[in-house]
Amino acid sequence: MIMVSHYGSYMMSSNQTPIRLWYEDVTISDEAPYALLLDGRTAHTSSGITLAHKSYMFMQQIQKEWQRQDTFLVLHTLPLTRLLSGFLEMDADVRLGFLEELYNYSQHELLCYQANAHTPLAQQQQRLWHPWLEWGNETYGHPWKTTHSIMPIIQSQTLIDAIKAYLVTLCDVQLFCYAILTQALGSYLLTDALLRSICPPEEALACAWLEHDTHMAQWGDDPELQEKRTQLAYHIRDVLIFHGASL
Repeated sequence: MIMVSHYGSYMMSSNQTPIRLWYEDVTISDEAPYALLLDGRTAHTSSGITLAHKSYMFMQQIQKEWQRQDTFLVLHTLPLTRLLSGFLEMDADVRLGFLEELYNYSQHELLCYQANAHTPLAQQQQRLWHPWLEWGNETYGHPWKTTHSIMPIIQSQTLIDAIKAYLVTLCDVQLFCYAILTQALGSYLLTDALLRSICPPEEALACAWLEHDTHMAQWGDDPELQEKRTQLAYHIRDVLIFHGASL
């Protein structure tokens, strides 16, 4: 069966070519790890790994994704399936790639690049971003440098070392979710607070989308941006579902 598994492909566009359905019945195996069965046959990822999970309730949600397909299999309507597939195909090289990517995101943290003072955006950043920067200072024991310039800043090596020391303690599920959400939000700090259950999903999204929201408040709604925001909210929800079911 065809399955998306590359860790950078979750935000697939809606114009993905659909695939004609080849199955009629969607069930789940009786014993853990619970596998997805299509016409009684075990479903696999693109590299041949059985599409299975320890949580029966989680697999029921994947079952519903496949049952909702009509005539064609549309990959972007299988978000939990794609997350599970990507996780199952995570190997040592992918884990190393995730770690390097997270180090880079933390080195160039979104919340550290702020608008010039006395602008509406700067005021909103102070209100929404500053508390999470303070939280980051306390969590890692070192301050995060900020700037009003577009020129890159270099965080202290002591801060980066503290982040690295934390990330290497994460299990594969945690690291996978950190990487996927950091890609989506563009912020390591927001992802960190979100997956530690400190920051609510709605607030993480508001912080990540702050510049767009501020511009739309000033110049009017942009339907395309609003749709992207909605899809990002769904993506965050799906990753949190996978995270909660997998730990």
